[in-house]
Amino acid sequence: MNEFELKEQIKTLEHKLEQYELANMGIYAPRHVLNTKSEFGKAIKENLKQQKIESKPQNMFHCNGTIQSLLVQNFNFKCSDIIKQLNGYNAESAKLKIQDLANKLIDVCDNYHIFLKSHALFHLKIEQVSLETDYIIFQNEEKYRKQEQTRKIAEQRKADKEWFDRLVDIEQRLQESVFNGDIEETERLQQEAEKTRHLLKDQKAGWIYIISNDDMIPGYKKIGTTRRINPLVRINELSDASHAFKFKVHAFIYTEDCFGLESALHRRFAKYRINQENPHKEFFNIDLDELQQVLLDEFGIDVEMNEDIYDDDEKLSALYNFASDK
Repeated sequence: MNEFELKEQIKTLEHKLEQYELANMGIYAPRHVLNTKSEFGKAIKENLKQQKIESKPQNMFHCNGTIQSLLVQNFNFKCSDIIKQLNGYNAESAKLKIQDLANKLIDVCDNYHIFLKSHALFHLKIEQVSLETDYIIFQNEEKYRKQEQTRKIAEQRKADKEWFDRLVDIEQRLQESVFNGDIEETERLQQEAEKTRHLLKDQKAGWIYIISNDDMIPGYKKIGTTRRINPLVRINELSDASHAFKFKVHAFIYTEDCFGLESALHRRFAKYRINQENPHKEFFNIDLDELQQVLLDEFGIDVEMNEDIYDDDEKLSALYNFASDK
């Protein structure tokens, strides 16, 4: 086993161990901390520039010749084919393929008594795989962020329509109570109409939901928010979107500032976030008992954690009644 092969195997084993530990925590952290398309473009361009320099036979071998040129061209061509197939999930297999190509090139050089003086090109190819993979992930995260913005705007519009329709209904009943001379009902409806107008204007009151799904890794929870009058409407929409099973609802928390509470909870449980690089994704690997205790001790929220609220007709009925009173 040559020196390059030994070093690369050690690096691969170390990297696999690190990735295994991170995977157990549900965390993926891209290697390159780059924040814009131009930053990635600049880094990839610089990598390719260095590759061009190191690909020159006189820089790679102790002596120059036709065979050396052909060896480098063949290596670069096959590496390019591997890199073209990157999809954000196959970086490690791509690196192993490139390492295998590098070792085969070294073996050919040994057979022909061609002496390598630099392995820099090999390392630059591995670096390119990391850069290209991180850029793919960056693009996917940007796409997801834009989709989330669009989704949240649509969700807000749905919530506003529900509250507006509710206000119209209250005002119609208020007119009827005034016409009928029902003073007590009139006062109650006036208060309800005033509160509904406030909720429409303020746009903060809503629900925090804590849910999970059987098609997710055990332990993963989604902590999200909705301003819908009945939060089950939103959960049913989520269940229909991209999951094989219906979401299990562990808890609902009604609050006058659902976005503020959601942000506070996400900050508090940041270390449990499954995707550390994308704060738009609301999935956390956290135990329900710990979640319940933190809510009580640090936020003063005493909420029961259920295996699934859908399994309890009494709790479902109470939720519908509570939502209808809001």
